[in-house]
Amino acid sequence: MDDVLSALITSVMKLLCGLFAAAFAVCCFLTQAGTGAAPQDIHRRTVAVSRGGTTAFDHLTIAAKQGNSDAPYEVGRNNAGAVRWIREGAEQGDARAQARLGTIYKDGEGAARDDAVAVAWYEKAADQGLAQAQYDLGLMYATGRGVEQDFAKAAAWYRKAAEQRLAVAQFSLGYMYLKGRGVEQDLELATKWYRKAADQGDGGAQLSLALSYENGRGVQQDFVQSIEWLILASANGVPEAEQKLKRLEHRATRSQIAEAEALASRWRRHAARG
Repeated sequence: MDDVLSALITSVMKLLCGLFAAAFAVCCFLTQAGTGAAPQDIHRRTVAVSRGGTTAFDHLTIAAKQGNSDAPYEVGRNNAGAVRWIREGAEQGDARAQARLGTIYKDGEGAARDDAVAVAWYEKAADQGLAQAQYDLGLMYATGRGVEQDFAKAAAWYRKAAEQRLAVAQFSLGYMYLKGRGVEQDLELATKWYRKAADQGDGGAQLSLALSYENGRGVQQDFVQSIEWLILASANGVPEAEQKLKRLEHRATRSQIAEAEALASRWRRHAARG
């Protein structure tokens, strides 16, 4: 009798572990949608997910609402079980699930690629105020994927996300002002948004801000600040920044270079303090 009871308890424990593993895995997958990370930067490691049904999804929803991003698993969008749970969450109105489902359709991973359906899910999440979805929707309008290309709508959605401090959206809005796409060209506003994104560590924005200072575009020409931002962008792994840094250093004085290095070091210390 004791052996039977022991076996039963073991089976129940295994089932519960499977359910919680599934919940944590999909939670991590969902919470990536609310980060400032661009879609192509999302990790795509895949792990097996146990079937958990409604119970697993309930745990997932609770964990996601609590902002739990410490789950030990990540799951790829090709995992049918994860996609099923994400779709269920999206249909129940969870903004992060809606944004994730939009990306699944945009990339064609986990479902057949369908840009129009991707836009529809992005819109649902964007209307709920999710910054990443607002940026993703703006990008669809900017590139004409799933909708007719419309720079004005792209800029409007970029702005909503940028005002929530999403760095990639700030960078993109700066570019729209630089080129006059969807907004009236304004080099000062372009530089303003580049700086906001650059201050958050966006390498592309740091490079663009450096070029603004080098060429006096929207700001007074300043080789010191240009070199400072090129140093930071180069350290961020932007190849073009390293090339431009070498070129600009030949035009600057030693004292300008030393000052720029000091400013870059100060920026790093400030960023490290948060």
